Amino acid sequence: MYQVPFSLALMFLAGGAVAQFPMPDSGAVWLNTFYGVEPFPPPAVFTLLQAESYCVDGTDTLINAQTYVQLHYCSGDYKGAFREAEGRVWYLPAGGTQEVLLYHFAPLPGDTLLVYHETPLSGAGQLTQVVVSSVGMAPQWEGRQVVQLNEGGQWIEGIGAAWGLFSEPWMNVSNYLLRLECMSHLDSLRFPTPGPGGCDQAMAVAEPLPLAPGGSAANLHPNPTTGPVHLSSNVPLAYLLLTALDGRRLQVPAIRSGNTATLDLTVLAPGVYLLFTQAHGRAQRVVRE
Repeated sequence: MYQVPFSLALMFLAGGAVAQFPMPDSGAVWLNTFYGVEPFPPPAVFTLLQAESYCVDGTDTLINAQTYVQLHYCSGDYKGAFREAEGRVWYLPAGGTQEVLLYHFAPLPGDTLLVYHETPLSGAGQLTQVVVSSVGMAPQWEGRQVVQLNEGGQWIEGIGAAWGLFSEPWMNVSNYLLRLECMSHLDSLRFPTPGPGGCDQAMAVAEPLPLAPGGSAANLHPNPTTGPVHLSSNVPLAYLLLTALDGRRLQVPAIRSGNTATLDLTVLAPGVYLLFTQAHGRAQRVVRE
């Protein structure tokens, strides 16, 4: 995996610290992305393969006599629930009966932890043992604790993993890139740079929408195209988003009617673009010749 570069000025601590920034229990959004990377020939080509948005809205739930904060896909479906105690974030996946450790924001260097993460694309959950390398404080993230793992992962107090909520904890050299594109709480950005606004204002990648019952990705033709591209699906095309490979939203003429639509790419330069539809939460490549 290609690691997102961070210029971190961390003040490393000799021992564990008490967490001061809890995970938010309302008004928060996490936007994870997964890119395929073709490094050769340079420059590298990044293709957005998946985007997942998670939200908490202040809804609590009582499970096994414990109070948890509900976590949903921002499109509405229930994802799971979490609770925080003494710097540890415990997660209970939807349909699960046993909570698992997601993060520990106040460990000691050298601590060994068994943590939960999910496989990109499939979303399959698994447990992995990790070792804490160091614990520090990051002024650029409002003085939050940052936990560095021997495996390469990095946890930011009250935000989660720098590679995305539920991301794998190790550094990988495969041709893909995991990113926490954005995390916001109430009316403020928390990651990648604190400031005013929310993730929906800062990001230009699509929020994934669930696959409708019996739905499928839209059929595109012609593709490649010199201009118009026609879309058809077995579910209504209620959502269309076209972006560049770097995530920039693009505006093109569009005609939409029920399960069909036509986009006119004539105004775009030749190249590869990404199309998101409500029929499928992942990007489809569209080539403008």
